Amino acid sequence: MQESTQLHVTDVLKAVYRARATIEASDRCVSDMARLIAGRLQQGNVSDGILRQLKKELANYNINTNSWKAE
Repeated sequence: MQESTQLHVTDVLKAVYRARATIEASDRCVSDMARLIAGRLQQGNVSDGILRQLKKELANYNINTNSWKAE
């Protein structure tokens, strides 16, 4: 007899809660991560795709008002 590999709703909910907690934890660390990469992007092996994504996001920041453009 084969063992069941079905996901139960409680397993899915637990995974969602863990993912949410991980995202919230990374959001709390984003300032520290930014400090770590500032001035180091040229030294690392950062893909063009990631650099493009960062540049696009930073284009939405207004340095004069210290605020992000509304999306």
